[in-house]
Amino acid sequence: MRHLLTCFALGLLLTSCDGPAARFDTFAVTRPINLARQLGSEVTLLGLQDTLQLRLNFDPGSGTTLVTRAQDSTVVLEARIFARRGLYYAVEDLKSGCWVHALRIGKGQVQGLATGYKQMEDLSTLVQHGSFPELVRYRSLSDDSIRLRFEARPLRRFYLAELDSFPTYRLAPASSAVAAAKATAATAEPDRPSLYPNPAATTTTLRCATAAPRTVRVYNHTGQLVHTVAALEAYTTIPVQDLPAGTYVVRVTQPAQPAYTTRLLVQH
Repeated sequence: MRHLLTCFALGLLLTSCDGPAARFDTFAVTRPINLARQLGSEVTLLGLQDTLQLRLNFDPGSGTTLVTRAQDSTVVLEARIFARRGLYYAVEDLKSGCWVHALRIGKGQVQGLATGYKQMEDLSTLVQHGSFPELVRYRSLSDDSIRLRFEARPLRRFYLAELDSFPTYRLAPASSAVAAAKATAATAEPDRPSLYPNPAATTTTLRCATAAPRTVRVYNHTGQLVHTVAALEAYTTIPVQDLPAGTYVVRVTQPAQPAYTTRLLVQH
């Protein structure tokens, strides 16, 4: 089961840069759905491992729904939403083309919200291995850039399988939402690390709220450990100039704290 906050982070880190190889041609959404009307303008989602407090705003001019985190206004999702055969689809417009990911919304539950990076990454892998050839409009010789035509029908089975891999969140009633907000404030993560810059070319800096002994491990796309750093300070420099360009997983561990995992994109 994939943790939704991790998917949020991936989207934030990689939406504006090279990520999954595949993307769709831009297409019109004739009747974009106001997701704020579907879920509410302020939403609390209760999961087994975490609670998400979100704000939703709809722009009728562009047909775009903007989803932000209530506590810090970080953009979680900005997309045009439409529905087909019981699934919702979020179209995230990029500088060239778009990502499309599926959501389930119904019976007081939400599944797959803001998981565009992971869904497009998985779709890219399938297409690179020969799936959905009828949707491929263009692919580079190196297979690192693929353009697809979006058709919901042949992709439906893929999207259903993707949604089954993501956690289900319950929409909290008003009274529970207030209690959850207080609990979140009381137990907010005091030391959630971040990487900057990301993408990085020569070095990136792990930034934490406090100094503490930590171990930072960097893994490549195959899961191979390629770099380890023992950190003691709040800010730790991680050299990446000798790493091949690509996407890496950075895992930070420290005593008596849950491990933190994020993605790092290396570009030269």
